[in-house]
Amino acid sequence: MLGIMALPWVAKIFLAICSDNVSCCGSRRKAYFIINSLVNLISISLLILYGIKYGKWFILFCIVVSQICMTWCDALSDALICQESRKDLKHGASNLNSITSLAFAFGGLIACGLAGFIELYYTESFEPNIFFGIFAFLIFVLFISTLYLNRNLEPEIVLIKREKERLREE
Repeated sequence: MLGIMALPWVAKIFLAICSDNVSCCGSRRKAYFIINSLVNLISISLLILYGIKYGKWFILFCIVVSQICMTWCDALSDALICQESRKDLKHGASNLNSITSLAFAFGGLIACGLAGFIELYYTESFEPNIFFGIFAFLIFVLFISTLYLNRNLEPEIVLIKREKERLREE
């Protein structure tokens, strides 16, 4: 079953290619972020509400859908970092890359710490929905932040700006 959950991360390059080449609702970044965070929220909410009732295959389905959405959001954030690194050829986007790497590291540390805490102290009365709820809250924060994503970061707009700057220089 763990292999199934890793498949979205293997397909990350194809998700990135899709979002870079297929426009959705007039956008190549923002719309995908919004759709993925909404689908992720729905899948985690369904997991919280109906996970125990429908069993392990439903739980697996919800988690795989969540992983696909998170993989796609990760690919989109990587694309934004690459795009920003092209603006400053000397320094690149080292600050953005450092921030995202730190966020991943802190997330991993917190998840491992919580897993250890649960294993040591809450083996009999463990309620996983609390942690799925925390995850859903973080996805909600992602959704709200994508609503404020700058439209000027879209690849088409960046290319138009570069073309205008090139024409001005000539």
